[in-house]
Amino acid sequence: MTIRVPSGCMLSFVHHDVQHAASLPSSKRPTRLAHVNFNATDVDGSAAFYERALGFRLTDRTKAMAFIRCNSDHHAVVIADAPVNGLNHVAFMMPDLEAVMRGSGHMIDAGFPIA
Repeated sequence: MTIRVPSGCMLSFVHHDVQHAASLPSSKRPTRLAHVNFNATDVDGSAAFYERALGFRLTDRTKAMAFIRCNSDHHAVVIADAPVNGLNHVAFMMPDLEAVMRGSGHMIDAGFPIA
């Protein structure tokens, strides 16, 4: 299913996907998705959409950001005030700090600058 959010971005949802057996933990792979951060010209309107249309709940609100969650133990989506709408970043949980540093090194080796 694909929906268009009020900011114009498209969200695609996968449901009824094939379930696989859990794999063994690896120091090279993320353990799970932490959150997705979107830039928005209307933070309150975007957060209200996620609450109304998708059942998310506001976890916290600062002057510049809204933190919303679904059934997670932490916010799943961050909506940040910005002059344009779009994806800011996607964050993943890593097993430990060494895995984060190793991943950063791989990105630099691949030609992605680390700011």
